[in-house]
Amino acid sequence: MKKNKYCISLFLILFFAVVLPAQKSNNIDQIVKKASNLRERGMTKDAVKLLSDAVKANPESDKLFFELGKAWGQAAQEASEKSDMMAAMAGVNNGLDALEKAVQLNPDNLEARIYYGIFAVNVPGFFGKGPKGIENLEYALKIIKDDPETEITVLQFLGKGYRDAGMFDKAVKTWDRALKLNPPEKTAAYIRENLDDARKQLKDSKKSDKSESVKADNNTDFKSLCKSAEQSLNKGDLKSAEKFAQTALKINSNSADLHLLLGKIYQYDAEKGYDQRVYEDTNTRSDLAFKCARHFEKAYNLKPDDPEIALYFATSAVMMPFFVNKIDKGISVLEQLRKRDDLDKSTRTQVLYTLGFAYRKKGNAMWMKLIKDFPDAEEANQVYKEFGLREQVHNISKKAKHKVAISFHLGLQDELPPQTAVWVEDENGKFVKTVYVSGFSGYAKEKQVNLPIWAADSKFETCGTTGASIDWGRHVFEWDLTDKTGSKVKPGKYIIKVESSWWPSMRYGRAETEVTVGKKPYKSTTEN
Repeated sequence: MKKNKYCISLFLILFFAVVLPAQKSNNIDQIVKKASNLRERGMTKDAVKLLSDAVKANPESDKLFFELGKAWGQAAQEASEKSDMMAAMAGVNNGLDALEKAVQLNPDNLEARIYYGIFAVNVPGFFGKGPKGIENLEYALKIIKDDPETEITVLQFLGKGYRDAGMFDKAVKTWDRALKLNPPEKTAAYIRENLDDARKQLKDSKKSDKSESVKADNNTDFKSLCKSAEQSLNKGDLKSAEKFAQTALKINSNSADLHLLLGKIYQYDAEKGYDQRVYEDTNTRSDLAFKCARHFEKAYNLKPDDPEIALYFATSAVMMPFFVNKIDKGISVLEQLRKRDDLDKSTRTQVLYTLGFAYRKKGNAMWMKLIKDFPDAEEANQVYKEFGLREQVHNISKKAKHKVAISFHLGLQDELPPQTAVWVEDENGKFVKTVYVSGFSGYAKEKQVNLPIWAADSKFETCGTTGASIDWGRHVFEWDLTDKTGSKVKPGKYIIKVESSWWPSMRYGRAETEVTVGKKPYKSTTEN
């Protein structure tokens, strides 16, 4: 897919003026003006605080919630530019929440609808906000009157939302409609470029849909579809399971058991680990996380008193990556379950374990904030010491007589396990072999580089050693003294390199040491 030349950058929001009638009171207008001045002067935090206080005092003001959404969006952009991904994601989530409130209070607030829609279809897919973006842009189209310039903008980004959601037929129709309005040349060039790509994907998707949907299309009975989905899931055929379940969902979208089943399907798919799909779409795993969380939450909302469904939802909310942003809701549900006296022993112990895990995860996030904000503090050193208490040994062969044992310590734990690579070079810096590389980096390759030194040295040759991400503690790997072709290396000096990148804290570390391969045992140590 060709890159969108004029697409909004990661968190950058396009804003354009739409004249609206004066809102409620002079006081609100004064607050909006002051907040705007603060943002223009780079005092975004002050603007957020001012508007947050203002919406508490004026909870029915869609204008204030709209301005708060814009302020959070600017805060997200600024945090992203500083590589503070936790703050950036919080800004995105808070901004979208404020915009959602604005359009709830006034569904015909055109400016809020358009801003919300463009924001939502341009944030990364793992936020799961694309459908909301489409919904708001569709609504905006209905209420635009005699304003072709604004209509072109809405159609431009609505087409993008459709395209990113795989709704290629709607994307094609939407962009065709925009071109008929004679947009400016740059906008037209962007639309034409993406329109060609959408037409090609539409053609490909029709071929795929025709071959994959025959079984599901021949079965329109809800219970039979659910049964077929469950049977496919039990066999490990996740593709068929999803197809049957999604077809059943079109018949009945309010079945808690069906949403529970869909959550399980996406959960099992995510648990398989990284594979080739992440090269085709780096958001594959994050998309699975959001799908899983959404279906478990929907099942819980439909049957909140069912302890099995409640536990599934709460566990997924706690265990999911931080960007799913459901851990507090998960803790709340777990606390409710803990107070129930009708749980069996197995359910109760699962509740207690998951609740403990959740509070530990929250505490760990606080430690990471301490390390990031106050790296030289004595308390930061105490945190590092806490992350030195376990050892994991990986793929050690008892058969190999000649080998190099590689031991290193990952000294902290972030929201997600770090991306790590271990590889060997000769004394002249020539790549020899990858000993281990984390799944995402190994499969995503050049699509998203998190380990720049390994990427440059190895040219993404994983040598079949891609594995699940490793986390904090001491790790031991072995090099069997072969190169990337499987041939034994010659005696001599070699460099062992380790590189790690943590996310979302953006912490980074690497170390290397020299070893001599020969007849005698050799030990080398380095600290970094």
